[in-house]
Amino acid sequence: MPEYYTEKFNLCIFYAPPASMHNNPQVLLQTVSKPTILNGIVDAISLVGQYNLLPYNYLNTGAASVVCGLFNGAICNLIMSGFADEDPSIDYTDRYDVYMSNTPSGAGYKDFTHYGQNVAAATESFKRYDMGSAKANQDKYG
Repeated sequence: MPEYYTEKFNLCIFYAPPASMHNNPQVLLQTVSKPTILNGIVDAISLVGQYNLLPYNYLNTGAASVVCGLFNGAICNLIMSGFADEDPSIDYTDRYDVYMSNTPSGAGYKDFTHYGQNVAAATESFKRYDMGSAKANQDKYG
């Protein structure tokens, strides 16, 4: 009910993750969230020692803005389509260059891994970060 929300909210900032990502239709997210691929990515990150993925810096931000300006924003639209559905009724695609000017903003690898675990989850619920074993989970969460 977009009409209802646009009447009620001027600005909405979400501090919590979505409750479920199980039915996320994005092929890229579905592919990288498969446990074997996700574990391989985590192993590669550990091997390299780069735990902050896509950190914010002026070089990255400037590059993202330049790329989004190419071909009338077509490259940005292509990149965004890998992560989000494009729905012109709710997405203001003309502003992708502005959105991308703050991207990448960076996050720890466990944030990305946690989302991947939730996309690959067998049930529609948001679960705690899986530490990798029942003992590790018991030690962490009790």
